[in-house]
Amino acid sequence: MIAERAVALCKTKDSIYIGTGSTAYLMFESLLKTNIQVYSNAVPLIIKLLTSSYPHLVVLGGQHIESQGILVSPPSKLNFQGRFLFVDADGLSEAGLTKTAMLAYMEEKRMQSHVEKVVALVGVDKMGNDSGIPVFGLDEIDIVITGKSADPDMLDILRAKNIEVITV
Repeated sequence: MIAERAVALCKTKDSIYIGTGSTAYLMFESLLKTNIQVYSNAVPLIIKLLTSSYPHLVVLGGQHIESQGILVSPPSKLNFQGRFLFVDADGLSEAGLTKTAMLAYMEEKRMQSHVEKVVALVGVDKMGNDSGIPVFGLDEIDIVITGKSADPDMLDILRAKNIEVITV
């Protein structure tokens, strides 16, 4: 439901970047019914969209790191401007959004300057947890999509930081 709601934020012909992670991967199903330009380096998502003949996919290439399911490219001038950066989280707390996969973190952080809004896709079991490397501080996150049973205290903290909270 988090992935479906993430796609529902998008408008026809939006350009979006989708990072790695299981919730981000689940966005593929809802994307198949859209006309949204998807930029990604998340190999499982790319494969799913390619095998489904999704016509609006831009693969951001580079070296394939199989253990993390990601393509990593050297720093270069990126010609991309999009509406949303969708990121999965291993944890989200007052310290911000955390990830355990360092290469995924680096790629998503690089994309931040190319989008209007950062959208965190956070399962209820990850709310209030610090797991891994801090990727985005709460001041860098615009929207959090999570489950209805998420910790209400954590949701209040997010709202106090002017983060839009969407529960599904």
